[in-house]
Amino acid sequence: MVIKKDWFKVSSDVQFTMDLAATLVLFLFIFFYYRLNRRGTVKNLGGPNLQTGPSIETMRFIRHKKIIAGFLVSLFFGLATYSLGHWIYETFFAAIPGGAPAKDINKIFFE
Repeated sequence: MVIKKDWFKVSSDVQFTMDLAATLVLFLFIFFYYRLNRRGTVKNLGGPNLQTGPSIETMRFIRHKKIIAGFLVSLFFGLATYSLGHWIYETFFAAIPGGAPAKDINKIFFE
């Protein structure tokens, strides 16, 4: 195996390194979450007594989780709308000298 000395000068190598680092960070987050869950620090949502309903802490947790989920969904749709609008602008309205713009559908979300 040949190791290049100019690894970070090639953009595809830098992108590969960033993808590996992000994958490692996500793995560590999942690993620590499951480790905490096994120890019992992540509480059961059933509450102490199923007849009386969930506890106040459980209801607070559910409310916070719904707020975070609502924020993330709105952020996702905002980013998707921005990406679609940018692609439509580039494809149909941007004046590119020397030819027609490339109509690559993969540019909407994957770049």
